[in-house]
Amino acid sequence: MPNLNALVNGTNIMWHLSASGGTGSPTPPSISSNSAGTLTFWVSQLRNNCESPRVPISFTIAPQPTPPVVSNLAPICQGETIPEWASLVNGSNLLWYTTESGGTGTANPPIARTSSPGNYHLWVSQSENNCESPRVKVSYTVMAAPSVPVVADIPPLCSGDATPNLVEFVSGSNLTWYSSDTVLTGSLSLPVINTNEAGNYSFWVSQSDNNCESPRTPLNLAILPSPAEPNLADIPALCVGDPAPMLTQFVSGTNLQWYEAPSSQVGSDTTPVIETTLARSYQFWVSQSLNSCEGPKTPIEAVSYTHLTLPTKRIV
Repeated sequence: MPNLNALVNGTNIMWHLSASGGTGSPTPPSISSNSAGTLTFWVSQLRNNCESPRVPISFTIAPQPTPPVVSNLAPICQGETIPEWASLVNGSNLLWYTTESGGTGTANPPIARTSSPGNYHLWVSQSENNCESPRVKVSYTVMAAPSVPVVADIPPLCSGDATPNLVEFVSGSNLTWYSSDTVLTGSLSLPVINTNEAGNYSFWVSQSDNNCESPRTPLNLAILPSPAEPNLADIPALCVGDPAPMLTQFVSGTNLQWYEAPSSQVGSDTTPVIETTLARSYQFWVSQSLNSCEGPKTPIEAVSYTHLTLPTKRIV
């Protein structure tokens, strides 16, 4: 409260509770600020034991503002940005504090840290007519971010292979998929993979817990090109009894696989043997492999013919 004597210019000041009557006092009356309103006192001065007329002096005690209204703040995930405090507090001329009492308030709210999980508190008041309200607590909770999902290596695929189920290579819950490490929006759906196009592909995946998302981790996929058909040379016609040729002499390729039919699923790296003891035709299918990727099958054919008998001369 103000020093009332400092507000009056005079000598031998006398204080009164009314404009007339009563007994004055050199001691200023006590003022309680517990109730708002206007208080009036009267003051006079003495000189040579003669008292001057009394003059009024009034004081207005403004009502203390109510605390500002604070909206509840949903839990924040570790590393996220807290919304603007002004959007959460309804009040005017706000003052922010880091303690419930004491200290000096600031018009700018303290920087809210979300790098570490935990419960945090700030206090805020509002002012009106130079009167400050009680402080009200603003609390927020920082939830721990889950760890990144565990990713296993995907074996290289060959062009045309069946699309792998990426979930089989990721250990985590509530997965979100991204096309890059910086794109803002992810998807709960698995990425679409075209295995007909060879190349190196990367996806990023995160997991969520309690509505908090983990950092992303990459998942890499290599689709290797399938080799072309092996090059074939024509096998000359064979005669019954001719030495059987090695079919590999007529095939240019690597890591050959031999098949008895184009629909056969299992091949052999053993070259088929041609029997020339009988007249017949042979047909096999052969493919080549590169980097464990097999190319298309191509047919190879060999034919053995019966010897023609010499013409006989008829004796007439």
